[in-house]
Amino acid sequence: MGECRVSDRDQPEVSANQELFERLNAARLEHEAEPPKPKRTGRRWIVGGVLSVVLAGVLGGGVLIANNLVRGVTEDTVKQLAESAGATFQGPVGVKIKGDWPLFQFLSGSFADVEISAQNAVIRGVPLSFDIRAQGVPIDPKRPADAAQMSLVVDQDGLNDFIKAPTPGGALTLGDGVFGYLEKISGPFGIELGAQITASPAVSGTTLTLKPVGAEITSPVGNLNVDPIVKAILGKDPIPVCLADRLPPGAELNALTVTPQNATIVIDVKDIALTGDLLSSRGKC
Repeated sequence: MGECRVSDRDQPEVSANQELFERLNAARLEHEAEPPKPKRTGRRWIVGGVLSVVLAGVLGGGVLIANNLVRGVTEDTVKQLAESAGATFQGPVGVKIKGDWPLFQFLSGSFADVEISAQNAVIRGVPLSFDIRAQGVPIDPKRPADAAQMSLVVDQDGLNDFIKAPTPGGALTLGDGVFGYLEKISGPFGIELGAQITASPAVSGTTLTLKPVGAEITSPVGNLNVDPIVKAILGKDPIPVCLADRLPPGAELNALTVTPQNATIVIDVKDIALTGDLLSSRGKC
């Protein structure tokens, strides 16, 4: 009997740690055994699984352990919710709960700063990378975050699947701060000419506008003076291109930068939760 009492006194911390991990593993096994139910599972997983970890950690004195487990469980949960977009989304997702104490953030009812990212993803057939930063993310996955911003990066391979060229059957190319595209125009005596246009992009709401800033006639013209033609091209109004059908509902374009390697589109997202809907739902033009 003396040996048992000595063992009990010597190993309280080990027992508490074991209890934390047993509770976490039990929550994981229960979650994996159930059929996928994004909304119900997300709430139950966060509130039930994390709360059991918090209570066990605090009661056992393992606050640091509980804090790390809360971070791990919550990041795992958000990752699963993000991946619930179904066939419209493919690719690995990374999640980070920012800040030193996610345990106390959880107890306050929301996480201050959450990052979701994917370096090699495909959304609705468009190959791209993305990074989502959300602030004030509620524990309840059905409630929207206070604010969220998404940065999408597309290279030449995915560019024309994401942004439609302003000319029928045309294609956009990446340049240094500009997009390029070919346009057929009517010259003197009804002659059809080809022109390589460079255009400066600007964004507002859900619309991208392309303002021609350079033009080169690519068709043989002999001694024809093309200066008036080029001047007419550069005098055109900016061409609007709707991107609402490529953005989550309620999202607005914040910025767009172009390099010869890729285009980066920054989007402000409002009134949307960090679930698969963020990656799968789209607006209408």
